[in-house]
Amino acid sequence: MKLYNMKNIMRRNLLFGVFLAFVACNDAPEIDPEVRLHVSNDSGSLSSRVHMINQKLNMVQSGQGGVRGEAANNSVDFISPDFELVAEIESPNINGEVLSATHVAIEGNYAYVSYHIADNPYGGGFDVVDLSNPSNIRITSQALYTDSDFNALTVDNEQTLSDGVQRVYLAGANGRGALVEKIDIENGIIISNNDSLPLQGFNANGIVRTKHMLYVTVGGRDGTGGLRAVDMRNGSNFFTVRDEENFSDAKDVAVNGPDNNDDMVVLRGGSSAGIYTYEVDANGIDQKRRFNISPISILDGKNTILIDGDYVYAALSEQGLKIFDIDDLDDNPDFHITSEQMGGGLTNAVAVDDNHVYVANGLTGLYIGDKPSRRSFEISGILNLEGSANYVVAKNDYIIVANGVGGTKILRRAASEAVIDLEDRDIIYQSFERTGGRDDDDDDDDDDDDDDDDDNNSGSSEQLYKGGRFNSRDAEELEDPNDDEKNQIQIPVADLQSITSIKFDYQSERDYYIRVYLGREEGRYDVLVQEFESERKEDWKEASLSLDQSGYKYIIISAIPRDKKNARAYLRNIEIKGLK
Repeated sequence: MKLYNMKNIMRRNLLFGVFLAFVACNDAPEIDPEVRLHVSNDSGSLSSRVHMINQKLNMVQSGQGGVRGEAANNSVDFISPDFELVAEIESPNINGEVLSATHVAIEGNYAYVSYHIADNPYGGGFDVVDLSNPSNIRITSQALYTDSDFNALTVDNEQTLSDGVQRVYLAGANGRGALVEKIDIENGIIISNNDSLPLQGFNANGIVRTKHMLYVTVGGRDGTGGLRAVDMRNGSNFFTVRDEENFSDAKDVAVNGPDNNDDMVVLRGGSSAGIYTYEVDANGIDQKRRFNISPISILDGKNTILIDGDYVYAALSEQGLKIFDIDDLDDNPDFHITSEQMGGGLTNAVAVDDNHVYVANGLTGLYIGDKPSRRSFEISGILNLEGSANYVVAKNDYIIVANGVGGTKILRRAASEAVIDLEDRDIIYQSFERTGGRDDDDDDDDDDDDDDDDDNNSGSSEQLYKGGRFNSRDAEELEDPNDDEKNQIQIPVADLQSITSIKFDYQSERDYYIRVYLGREEGRYDVLVQEFESERKEDWKEASLSLDQSGYKYIIISAIPRDKKNARAYLRNIEIKGLK
């Protein structure tokens, strides 16, 4: 194995004299070609490229329509809409040259998108997209590079950084050859801690982060490309090439975990196409076996590979999609969906989630099938998306397609109505049971209230909340829903895309305000939705709210006394509806 103790001299030369140009607006008429990196954090301007669609999509049954991007005709059979086209993002441009979306990663509430210029000259970009509110998707930050293309990216979840900072590595090329760009994002905003690492070979196509290494596949036909292991351990060798293996037409790399000895596979294209197996290693490259597959004649196409469970999925251009048993790669694939079965397009990428397999098949669109089970797998339908489906990722209920110069398509599972079962909720219940001291304003009939307590709630098996005793000082604290002292219940609703209605019955021993809040995190409440007045010892009353709110994680119902007297408030029959 080769050990590189010093950073490449070319890397130092590349960075000398380069600086960041932070621009205020993405739609500036000209970008200085002499400055390699232009960063914009003007979310308002950047988000003008986002077009909210919010339209349910019908999948066309496999074999009907979808050929070479043609829309299905009216005679085809449609499958019920399981997906929604949430938004479309236009590709950025550099001085009028529209970039092509190449890769997407989803991490937490953000999506990261890479771009390149399809033809000469070199040029690329990177977007940070905020997904936290599906009703208002925003671009929070953008980087445009005048000298570098980017074909793939990976998110670093192994290195502990400052709170709110996420590191991303971009794989691509410039006029000198392959490179990896390191870029840091703090709370959705690109910050200036960037760095570049040149690699031997023509063009970096695939990249993955493991515990100790960054593995990068570098393409090219002259044998100078292959697999690179970049050291990610802190110290003098950080972000330098630790080990390398040379071969032509390296396409993509994938792991089934970041730890040492986890499985890793590399896809090779061209006339010597194959799937190479490795183990994730602490010191570099640990190859196990090479398995030959049928030659891939499309030399410059996008080809990805991934491991999911017992299967290796390979997107193989004109050959379509092949799915192999990870323990039996030298045999025929367990499943093969040919290019002809997917309208004759080129199979560029594949993604999986808990239920489905998604195939980005170029001009013929996005093909979807249930995950293989019991030795059975088939494509069930097509989503006819305009443009060319070059890459797809599926995570956190989002399916995002890099659609070349057509930009980025953000899809989500179509919402269906759900009624929350409160017995399955981890409800946070807070009330006061004060001990010691007596409220100066107490009057004698409070004791009678205690005697009536059981009568007020006899036979009420659905009672969910009973406010506790308090004194006048507590009453003032209860006015602030974000105060440490509360008299409320918090109901988690993060699994709902949006909240459509809230109902409950309420009653109190004295005069109360019953307030309904929405919050984005436990213990912090952002929106007061409505307030109800509960009169002393009235019959049960119903509170009913119709709303359309998304992006919230908690519903909070709080009881606040109006007369600062000792008493209790009651809630029952709470019903929350929303869209999942």
